[in-house]
Amino acid sequence: MRRFFFNTHAVVITFLMIVLAVIVARLPLNVAFLNLLSEALVDFEISDVVMSQLRESREPDTTIVLVNIGHLPKQGIAAEIERLSAFQPKVIGLDVFPLFPNPYHPEYDTLFMEMLARHQNIVLASKVIGWNEEKRFYDSLAKAPPQFSRRAHSGFVNMIINENKPYRAVRECSPLERVRLGDTTELSLAAKIVQLYNPAAYQHLRQRGNDKEAINFRGNLQSFYALDIADVLDSAADLSVVRGKIVLLGYLGEDLSQPTQAVEDRFFTPLNERYIGKADRDMYGAVIHANIISMMLREDYINEMPEWLKNLVALVFCYLFVALLEFFDERFQRFYEIASLVLQLVLAIAVLLVTLGFFVYFRYDANLSLVLLIVAIAPNTVEIYLTFVPTLLGRFFKRGSRTKKTELPDP
Repeated sequence: MRRFFFNTHAVVITFLMIVLAVIVARLPLNVAFLNLLSEALVDFEISDVVMSQLRESREPDTTIVLVNIGHLPKQGIAAEIERLSAFQPKVIGLDVFPLFPNPYHPEYDTLFMEMLARHQNIVLASKVIGWNEEKRFYDSLAKAPPQFSRRAHSGFVNMIINENKPYRAVRECSPLERVRLGDTTELSLAAKIVQLYNPAAYQHLRQRGNDKEAINFRGNLQSFYALDIADVLDSAADLSVVRGKIVLLGYLGEDLSQPTQAVEDRFFTPLNERYIGKADRDMYGAVIHANIISMMLREDYINEMPEWLKNLVALVFCYLFVALLEFFDERFQRFYEIASLVLQLVLAIAVLLVTLGFFVYFRYDANLSLVLLIVAIAPNTVEIYLTFVPTLLGRFFKRGSRTKKTELPDP
């Protein structure tokens, strides 16, 4: 046991594997077959399987009412808000950016401004622009024109996506961002709405202290109340469903009868039924904001394993796995290939089950991808090392040569 836990070869091999992993990660590889593989696996996480396939359907969140605006002009949106406000919603969010003034019909802008002045519970969309990686803030904040923005609250609607990947999957959200202009901060649209609707839930969010939060998706459009343009603008319609609720207006297609036909303002999410090689964008931006709001209000967060703990777990696992493989090589050399293959399969399944179990039952994203990488490359690395390195070192130090298991010389 002492030799197992205090093994010079295991220490050296672990160090070499870490160096190899760092080198491979930094190499600008552009190999055809690797690119084909990356197209299939890029932007995929184990949690996608849980959200899209394994998790039970969740009850709709009746606190949030989504309202379709289609391609309505500002006067049409103002008419919708006036109709909804008559039924006293608590907060109204407008996921529309930008709101350009109308130079040809200034009376429409006046109509919109008067509507904003009458209702003090409206949150307009803004955007943070120009991320400064070194200083960790945005260069500027783009809001609605002053004649609109000074009459309402604001919250940015930027999605966290990787534009360099083929699938713009949205998995995380940022509750707050710093902006250099005036050294100000801007809340996200979702966080601002939560602050106005339930200050206690907002305080809990701030106390978590996370720059980013993994989005715990409740579901797609069917997980919320949804009203179409015709429903809202019908003067005879009873809209009491919005009373005391959060109303979120945004683009949900031309009409709700065929919500998946449009591609405008749609994104890939973990709820996509094809979590590898995604086929089509599956969720509108307004629905993503509704999911974020629902998560914040219910304090239903996903906790993520910190980077230092991921690296520590990977390091300890790597050492123990390498020591076990060396033990197999020493005691069962003839069956090393089969034993290491079986061990790889068992450990890979175990890591996947542990990751899925933590996510499903504890809402904890362990993200043991480094451990899976070690499971994949360790057996061959150990075999190559034990076949060549001890022999070469033995010859170099004139201690003779052995095919396997030559001890490293003392420093």
